[in-house]
Amino acid sequence: MVQLAQIERSFEFPPSRVYEYVVDMENYGNWFPGVIDIRSTDKLPAGTVGKRYLEKIEFPEGPGELTIEVKQATPNERFVMEGDLPQLLPRMTVDFADDGEDGCRLTLTYESRHPDVAADPDTVDILHRDLMGRSEIALRTLRQVLLQQPA
Repeated sequence: MVQLAQIERSFEFPPSRVYEYVVDMENYGNWFPGVIDIRSTDKLPAGTVGKRYLEKIEFPEGPGELTIEVKQATPNERFVMEGDLPQLLPRMTVDFADDGEDGCRLTLTYESRHPDVAADPDTVDILHRDLMGRSEIALRTLRQVLLQQPA
């Protein structure tokens, strides 16, 4: 796997509150830029291993679609999704840690599982710059969305 982006931020909310919002991937488009639409494709509860979503996302070359699936969900600690986009095979990991005084330290990591991506440094650089920019905006937006949600 090759890491494409990683960012950490502190939130003034308990890990349980941040986790609950983030693992409901139908909320992803509310905070991550470029997500056009995301919908569950099954009846499993949010945050359940095996739950799948259809995501429509804006790429530099235009809109695209991928199926994503929950691979790991450890309440208030870790959430992992993997997508089936053939040229990238993306993986998103969100780690949640208690930051004291009801705070949460969130680490957002994007990786590619595709073996050919690591062999192309130009592609890795382009993806890194794009995902870091989106991730910066995403975590600022996530904080604002959580501030507007009832506690």
